[in-house]
Amino acid sequence: MSDKISWYGIGHVKDAHSLTGELFVVVYSKEISWLPNLKTAKLVNPKTELETILEIERSRSHKNGFIIKAKEINDRTQAEAVKKYKFEISRDLLISEEGEGLYLTEVLGFKLYSQENEELGEIVDFSGSSYQDLAVVQAKDFQFEIPFVDDFIQEIIYEDKKVIMNIPEGLIDLAKENTKQVNQKK
Repeated sequence: MSDKISWYGIGHVKDAHSLTGELFVVVYSKEISWLPNLKTAKLVNPKTELETILEIERSRSHKNGFIIKAKEINDRTQAEAVKKYKFEISRDLLISEEGEGLYLTEVLGFKLYSQENEELGEIVDFSGSSYQDLAVVQAKDFQFEIPFVDDFIQEIIYEDKKVIMNIPEGLIDLAKENTKQVNQKK
């Protein structure tokens, strides 16, 4: 089953929640509109990278994440054993419908272009702050982050896997300089 599904890490198991083996999962993005459709998930041991596929019996939102009951976890002791495990879901759950907001995973692997149509690199990841999502872009010789916000995004062309952004002046030069400084310290 794991081989056919493309998985994406969305959080980690924070704690056991009940005597019946429910898990409290913290979600990094705080976005869980996909939760009602969650049928399977994957736990990854952060030390051994051992993977366990879970069949989800029920779920509900809770604080900064959600609580699930998985068929494979039957009591609190079993739930306690998976604390801090990475929690992954199928990327298929992270595809927006027309009129919905964009899931960031939809543009992973897209090329980033400036408003002058200059290719700047590939979007390889996302990080975030409490204020905004940051696209992690791999350029030829360095990596940089740029706020992935509506004010900067001009267009997303899905067919061409292309994102066109209005890049603030000096941002890329600053990223290059920071990369040089980090590499010199190594």
